[in-house]
Amino acid sequence: MQQSLKLNKLFLLSLILISVIPIFSHLDYAQAQTSNNSYEFALPEGDFEYIEIQTNQTSAVFYGSLSNVSVTVDLMTQSQFMLFNTTGSQHYLYQQNSSVVLNAALLNSGVYYLVIYSPYQPVGFNLTSQVIPVSLVNSTQFAEEEVQVPTHGYTSILLHLSTKGSPFSLLLEGLSNQSVSFSLWNGSTVFNSTPVTATLNFTSLTFGYNLHLSPGVYYLNITNPHSSTATAFFYYKITPSYVNPYLTDLIRSQGQLPMGIASYGVVNSSRITTYALNFSEVAGYFNFSSLSAYNPNGSSFNVSDYSSSLQLNAVLYDNGSVYWPQDVLMFITNYSVVILHDNVFNMTTDNATLTNSSITSPEGFVIGTGHNAYYGNYKNPIVLSYKFPFAGYLLMKVVNSKSGPVISFGLLVFENGSPVREMFWFDNVSIRAPSDASFVVNGTEYTPAGIFSSLGSFYDAELVLGGGANGENVNFTALKGELGLFYVDENNDLVAFPSYYTFGADTAESTSNVHVTINGIVYVSEGKLDPSSLSTLNVNDYPSLSYTPPTGSVRQTNSSTSPTTSIVNNQSAVQSVSSTPSSSPSSQSGSTSLFDLGLIIGVVIVIAAILGGIVYRGRKKSIS
Repeated sequence: MQQSLKLNKLFLLSLILISVIPIFSHLDYAQAQTSNNSYEFALPEGDFEYIEIQTNQTSAVFYGSLSNVSVTVDLMTQSQFMLFNTTGSQHYLYQQNSSVVLNAALLNSGVYYLVIYSPYQPVGFNLTSQVIPVSLVNSTQFAEEEVQVPTHGYTSILLHLSTKGSPFSLLLEGLSNQSVSFSLWNGSTVFNSTPVTATLNFTSLTFGYNLHLSPGVYYLNITNPHSSTATAFFYYKITPSYVNPYLTDLIRSQGQLPMGIASYGVVNSSRITTYALNFSEVAGYFNFSSLSAYNPNGSSFNVSDYSSSLQLNAVLYDNGSVYWPQDVLMFITNYSVVILHDNVFNMTTDNATLTNSSITSPEGFVIGTGHNAYYGNYKNPIVLSYKFPFAGYLLMKVVNSKSGPVISFGLLVFENGSPVREMFWFDNVSIRAPSDASFVVNGTEYTPAGIFSSLGSFYDAELVLGGGANGENVNFTALKGELGLFYVDENNDLVAFPSYYTFGADTAESTSNVHVTINGIVYVSEGKLDPSSLSTLNVNDYPSLSYTPPTGSVRQTNSSTSPTTSIVNNQSAVQSVSSTPSSSPSSQSGSTSLFDLGLIIGVVIVIAAILGGIVYRGRKKSIS
């Protein structure tokens, strides 16, 4: 009967370790043989037993004991064990006194000892351990990092600034090679742990501390009380009650925002609520009766002084990978021409990259390296002349295939000085990745910020006005128009988002003088910035969406009337553009058949800049 009890205890202890070990999933387990030890002991009073643990590389050791009375369990280095064995003096990396012990530690290559000591009474106990080789790699998808904590000192880490946006829950996990304490500070200490080698809670079989905190700026402090440097590996995850679009103020100059209409998954009413949506197509409506812009410092951004943009931006999620495609109308307002442009960024981590093998299209390529790499349709961009009123839909659609998702970028024009019906699918971009992609709006989380950024981006959709490219801020000298932002259901019908805001957050380009109002339809004009929330849109007030579906080819035009829009690319005659430059930055001319040298030079410069990778769309950068 006693033997059965011991076996049951050993079985229970093994189950406990099996339950806890997977929680350390953030550690990158090395491809090496794990070692397991399980023992049953009976000790007389004042005696001890031990398990020798050998590690050939950095490893996580998990151990636990069950006994009929309280015992002392020490994790010792080889020198500490030799001292204890010869003199009885106890020095250790970590010590616990209990009848139930469960712990873990991070060990460098070497020899260590688990010592069980019962100084005052006989004891029967079970002891089990498991050693798993790990590779400590700082993660840029999650907040996960290895740090060296100085002797009798501390290391301080600023938590992601999403903590300022709303109340939040914090999961904090840690593993170290000697006992350290974890604390949180936001002007005063709001949490402080005892010295531990692992943030492990036996009673709830959880690894880590779960804390619920108020909005604010928080620092994680790891304190080392020992006379030798401690290696600590920590992970934290912030779960906000809701995302806060106004956090964009943290990374922008005051009075500069991309303005228009955006959905963040947050309903800002008397009680803030959230929602999450997945969809395969997003549509941005525009109707401009006037639009001109001027920035005397445009050349410092490698764009025309008269450039501005309207861009449809959304987040694409695909089995853990996060991409940011954007469908852009880049206006050169003094020539009445607009460039059809698109970009794709990889937002999966704060140093994620794209390559010309991971994302492909006949129309473009990837420029830059590392986290600065992004895709653009730089090979053969379409340039259109426009007249007012200029109206239509920007469209982005994703279709999943065996080789990966395909993003189609489109422009439907149904008014260009007069009614027309022209559909341009000007780029089909293939991503070589798992294919379960959809656009996402989610009001409960930010995109991964990693260890190099202080703030992630939003899972939002935006239709916003701003500078031409490269983070430019622009003033509109004339602006009158209507905007609308929708997702498209399987019946090709427009569906309004449950809520909207008047400004974007993920977009780098901005403006200082666009005012947004709503009366069933969203109206934009020059005026004072008023970043605020809006009521939802009346879909029936907008033109219905009807277009030719995208195919494997691009640049098709389907017109119900004779086209009034000219298509220009770097391989065709630039003379096909028909427009007259304006005489001053504050006036916007209409299109005529007159063609002059100034237009040739202007359009060629713009296209050359795009082809050279100088003019690109930007996403906002987090402060470091």
